[in-house]
Amino acid sequence: MQKEQERYVYALPPGTVLSNGKQPYTVVRVLGQGGFGITYEVKAELMVGQVSVDVSFALKEFFMKGRCHRAPDGIAVATSHEAADDVNDCMADFLKEGRLLAHICKGSANVVNVNEVFEENNTAYYVMEYLDGGDLRHFVRAHGGCLSEAQAMAIMQPVAQALTYLHRNNLLHMDVKPENIVMRKGKNGRPDTPVLIDFGVSLHFDKKGNLTTTHITSGTSRGYSPIEQYSPVKQFEPTYDVYALSATWLYLLTGRDPVDAFNLTPDYVERQLPPEVSQLTRRALTHGMAMLKQQRTPSVAAFMEEFEPRVTLPLGFVLNSPCGSFVIVSVVATDYDAIRYRCKPYNPHATEGVATETGNYLLIEYFVRGQHRRAADERVVGAVVPDESFMQMAATKTKLTQLGSTDRASGLLNAALFAANGTTYVLWREGWRPARDPSPLTITWLKMMASMKKNAKKWALALLFVAALVAAVIFVPRFFSGSNSTATAPSHEDSLRIKEQEVAEAAEELRQQMDTQDNQQADTNSQQLNPSAVKSVTTTVDSRAAIQAVSQDNKKQQGAPTSSSAAPSQPGMTSQPSNPSRASGSSKPKVDQQKVNDLFDPDVNKQTVDDLFK
Repeated sequence: MQKEQERYVYALPPGTVLSNGKQPYTVVRVLGQGGFGITYEVKAELMVGQVSVDVSFALKEFFMKGRCHRAPDGIAVATSHEAADDVNDCMADFLKEGRLLAHICKGSANVVNVNEVFEENNTAYYVMEYLDGGDLRHFVRAHGGCLSEAQAMAIMQPVAQALTYLHRNNLLHMDVKPENIVMRKGKNGRPDTPVLIDFGVSLHFDKKGNLTTTHITSGTSRGYSPIEQYSPVKQFEPTYDVYALSATWLYLLTGRDPVDAFNLTPDYVERQLPPEVSQLTRRALTHGMAMLKQQRTPSVAAFMEEFEPRVTLPLGFVLNSPCGSFVIVSVVATDYDAIRYRCKPYNPHATEGVATETGNYLLIEYFVRGQHRRAADERVVGAVVPDESFMQMAATKTKLTQLGSTDRASGLLNAALFAANGTTYVLWREGWRPARDPSPLTITWLKMMASMKKNAKKWALALLFVAALVAAVIFVPRFFSGSNSTATAPSHEDSLRIKEQEVAEAAEELRQQMDTQDNQQADTNSQQLNPSAVKSVTTTVDSRAAIQAVSQDNKKQQGAPTSSSAAPSQPGMTSQPSNPSRASGSSKPKVDQQKVNDLFDPDVNKQTVDDLFK
């Protein structure tokens, strides 16, 4: 204990009580010290029912190495005036880190639990669960100096899941190594769960990838930090943690710390790994520890996928098919029985000419998980004739149902269904849609057009006959009706003139009869008088009144005056035509107008009418 206290010069002495938390914490011993803090084992007295129990916790104190020192009382933290601003900024980040961990740890069992955060002694603290299962370095030594491939996978896979969870929350750990992975004991008392600890140099970013941590650290761990971490980190890049995770994995399999990133060679991982390690693990660690971040596996999730048997075609792979060559650009999705890619036409002589096909294409490969496997040359092994569901999907996407069939328009490939690379593929141009099935009316029309093309002469004669029949039905009745109406149908003025002539003739006939009656006796005249004449007179009077009404209406329509001065004063008089030429050209006979008026005068003819109805 004394040696540890001498080693950690600025550590709090054992027995120190911190009371600003939810409960008092008593310092037991120092667990470790870094550039930004000192970690202690502390105890707190908790009540379980009516029993008091001492529970151990890990407590981290903010203490910036080289900038902070202890006050004369040996408890409080002090700093120089020049370093005060820098220390205050870093302490604010420390508090933010503790509160963030208190929130994040609830979502992952492989991130250390944080119970509370508080300030005291002119510094800050946060309390974590106490893990007494030892770190990975102790665990490896206890298991013979190195682990098998299966043991390493069992430990590192949960750590990789914890890192993936942190990255989703825009947090980079920046210090993954064997000392910062501690084993949690299970119910049987054995260490069985790896837990990621020590977030002293972690960096937090916002959703846009901008750094929100005030201090920009360049802290590194030899052998476990990539070369770009030796410079200030300002961007969110998971490749930092990918490198450290791969280096820690290499340590578990070899029992030796890796060389620093500047001395790394491309074949270093291959030479360090034992011969029994599989090719999948060799390839995954080689890609994860690439010196240049552009060549490194981009994310922890992609790094873990490399440990599984690969099912997808690699990016850049050229697929040769009966309808051309296509290069794989990206993997869109992997389903149970199919893998979806995006590809482009490939022309090995692009500098000498233009490829026949252009644009992007979507490609679906028939690959059933658990039944098919990918060979070293990328061929699919175990694939047979595709099942009905795959063919139905191909028919839905492209309307193609037979292997080897294509859909082309103007020389451009729209869709294809073909066999290649040991399996079956369906391909179609991005943005292209198959034509819809024609409607029954369209099908009937197409059949009729085909029949017309095949029997052109018969259809031409039939169309001529129909056209002639239609013309006959439409134009012949119009021709005859037009000629008859021209010959027989009188105009309105002619009808009016005829009516006037008929009235004049009737009046003349009646005058002649009345002249004859004057020469005969009154009784003989009444017996021999034609009764039809009376009827004719009555009819004539009515007709003349009707003619006058029609004439007045006609004058109103033509704008002629209809006053009493222009109208005849006697009911038997007829209106004179306004057109002199028409009046002069009329064939109306000359009649003694006074006699006609006297004929229709009720006073003059009253005795005659009375004699008619005796």
